[in-house]
Amino acid sequence: MYSKVRAYLRDQIKSVIPKAYEHKDVFNVENIASSKIDEAFHIAYSPASISIGQQNVETTVTVIITLFFKAERDVQVRYDSAMDLASNVMRTCASTASVYAARDIDGYPIQQVAPTGINTEQFDTNDNTFKIILSMDLLIIETIC
Repeated sequence: MYSKVRAYLRDQIKSVIPKAYEHKDVFNVENIASSKIDEAFHIAYSPASISIGQQNVETTVTVIITLFFKAERDVQVRYDSAMDLASNVMRTCASTASVYAARDIDGYPIQQVAPTGINTEQFDTNDNTFKIILSMDLLIIETIC
């Protein structure tokens, strides 16, 4: 199930930011090469709640997508364009059409994506590098019988 969640999110991010690099260090989000930091992303998730019925399991998964950006000259212009990209990623992930297409084509168990927040932070090591943190809850329903 979690590999399908990651695949869905990766596909949605890359549809908005085609050259995006996935940073795969599971626990150390900021351990990313400076040469790969611009338009990189990291996906982390954890189950928030699980409900077992007679025929299926409903899991709400809290997802954090961290997008990394680097500004060369005009930080404000890069910040604004990065916020536009982040908003587009959030909308694309939450789009009913995207969820239905993934469910119908690839059999993903995702039923709903609900955005819960967007925050920005300066990267610890550089003034012109920053991250945008997207949070969302995914409802996943899997049949057990």
